[in-house]
Amino acid sequence: MNTLSAMSTDREAALNGLQPHLHRPGFAGAAANLLAAQALAALRSAGSETHSDLTPSLLFSKSAQADSYAPLTYWHAGRYAASQGHLETAWLLFDQAQALSVSVVTAPVSEADAMTSQLRSIAPQYFGPESANSD
Repeated sequence: MNTLSAMSTDREAALNGLQPHLHRPGFAGAAANLLAAQALAALRSAGSETHSDLTPSLLFSKSAQADSYAPLTYWHAGRYAASQGHLETAWLLFDQAQALSVSVVTAPVSEADAMTSQLRSIAPQYFGPESANSD
């Protein structure tokens, strides 16, 4: 519980607390890797070079491998990719999150739908010619 409470105040402590759990299989490993990826991404954006053996992308990937049906993994990975200037990758990840969330509408899925709709209205050809006629 201390590790989770440190996520917003002491990300390095949170990452240190999560590190022993990164190898775990299944949902526990997926959650640990997702939280570690978010903490590490925040540390990197603040200029920290701590845990140079880890990258947020690697942690997001391990999380998706442990639980490939968790849409928030793809959503957060997409946000990280976008923050790094990898926009095509970000959209691919957002699309994956949307595809997995067909039965449950979450806030990130609603945001992705809104971004897609806005982008289609200002740049109809962005998603390709067949997409321009799909609305």
